[in-house]
Formats: sequence, structure tokens, C-alpha cells
Amino acid sequence: MATYIVTSINFSNDSVASTQTGTLEYKLWSASNDDYILVNASVSVNTDGTLVSPQNITGLVSGETYNVKFSNNCSSPASYWVTTIIAP
Repeated sequence: MATYIVTSINFSNDSVASTQTGTLEYKLWSASNDDYILVNASVSVNTDGTLVSPQNITGLVSGETYNVKFSNNCSSPASYWVTTIIAP
């Protein structure tokens, strides 16, 4: 089993004026969109995108592809940041 450590969120061109609180989830890339697994429902992200506390995603299968999703808990409707990783 592998662990992936999330240390930052790349908000791209979005302007982030203050610390954001959001939910971090992951799923196997080939799984349905409803199959996200909760990592932490209260992740704090600084304005530069770094996580206040890095988050460990454990139990991954090495070499498998996963989607990692961060959703801002303050937005309505929710805004998502999704990236695809290959487990180490």
C-alpha cells in the first residue's frame, strides 16, 4: 500500500484573498464520480495554496491512478479543484 501526501492546492487563476476551508477526498480514477472517499472535511489552505497541515491519503495501490478533489466549504455553489495522481 502507498501513501500520497497533499501539501498544496493549485487554485490556478482564481484569486484567494483569505485562508480557505474545504473538504479533501479521493477516488480511483476509473470509479464513478459518486465513489469519492473522505480524507478530511475541514482542511485549511493558506492564500498561497499551501495546506496548514499536510494531508496523508493512505491505502493507495502503487501505480494506480487516482483523482484527488478539494471542494471549498465556503462557496455556494461549491467550487472544486481536482487533480489526477499516480500512487507512488
